[in-house]
Formats: sequence, C-alpha cells, structure tokens
Amino acid sequence: SYELLGNFFFLALGTATLAGLRIVPAGRATALLLLPLILILPPALYLAALLRGRRPISAALVAALRPRPRLRATPAARRLLRVAGHGERLLVRYATVKSRILGQLALFFLLVWGLSVLEMSLALRFLGMRLGLWRTVFVLTAGRLAFLLPLPAALGALELTQIGAFALLGYGPEAALSLVLYVRARDLLFAAAGALFILARGRRDARAPRQRPPANPRC
Repeated sequence: SYELLGNFFFLALGTATLAGLRIVPAGRATALLLLPLILILPPALYLAALLRGRRPISAALVAALRPRPRLRATPAARRLLRVAGHGERLLVRYATVKSRILGQLALFFLLVWGLSVLEMSLALRFLGMRLGLWRTVFVLTAGRLAFLLPLPAALGALELTQIGAFALLGYGPEAALSLVLYVRARDLLFAAAGALFILARGRRDARAPRQRPPANPRC
C-alpha cells in the first residue's frame, strides 16, 4: 500500500502540472486530477488504519463470512482468514512499532523520484529538448502511468503515452520515440547486466569444489 500510495501521489502531481502549465483547460485538468486522487484514497486509508492498529481486510472478510457459516467452515475460507489475519498482524506490528521507518521510507521515496526526475532531465537534454522541471515531471508521469498498466514491460502503452505527452507539449512523435528508445535501451542494459552477473555467479559456484561432509567416526 505504501508503494501504491507513492506512485499514485506522483501521478497526481504530474496530472496537476497539466493545469499549472496550461497544457489543457483548467476544467479538464481538474477532472483528470480526480482520477489519481481517487486512486490515492484506498492505500492512504489502509495505511492510516494500520497505523491505528486496525486490520480492515481481516475485519471485512469476517463480516462477509459471518452470515455464511457453511462457507466459513470450508478449508479455503479458513485458510483465507488465517493468511489475511497473520499478514495484517505483521503489518500492524511493523507500522506501529517501527513507525520511524515509515518516515525513512518516505525520504527514500522522495530521493528515488528526485533521481528519476534528474535522469529524465539529463536524457531530454541529451536528445536536444530543454523542457524545464514541471514539463519533465509531466513526461515522467506519462511513462510511469504506462508501466502501471497490466501489460508486459508496458509494450505499446509506453509508446502511446509518450507520444500523447509530447504532442501536448508541442513536439512530434519522433521526439517521443527517441526518448522511448533510450528508456528501452537502458532497461535492456540493466537486465543484461543482471543476467550476466547471475550467469557468472552460477558458473563460479558450479566450478567450486564441493566439500563432502565429514564421515561419522565409528564408535
């Protein structure tokens, strides 16, 4: 819920730039802003409930199964209640006892998104586009929205959202596709580096001599 809250908050910030930059009329920008704000509410309310020591999912499941004793007695329902209860107990314990860590996570979230904005700004300048801070945030938000869609690696969605975002900023599709090419190349580079590391580690472990357990001495 914390990660969802952070992502939706950044989406709301990016949507708010539509009105601030006057890319679309203020009325339409306000209507668009309602969607990420509505998406923010469920994880925000769930996180607030955990901080107060409540377990809303477990309570909702118990309330839903209470008038259905036969369904509640099935192994699947008991397993669902047990898993939900155990998971939320851990979340409540983590949220109440280690609340200071949540503040550290918030700072880490701001750091990560700050570095993402910096990377996007440098990439756009390398491609010959100087968009400014809020336009860069808007472009980054469009890309993040594509990766939140249920598509593998945002295939097609990233290209469409970036073309639309750059069109609103007054650029052609070639500018958007050049940025998408950079994003794809960067992701493939990191994936290839990780795959090579795992492959090299696996070969090294395979070549390492295996130590046999010592034989038990005879009595």
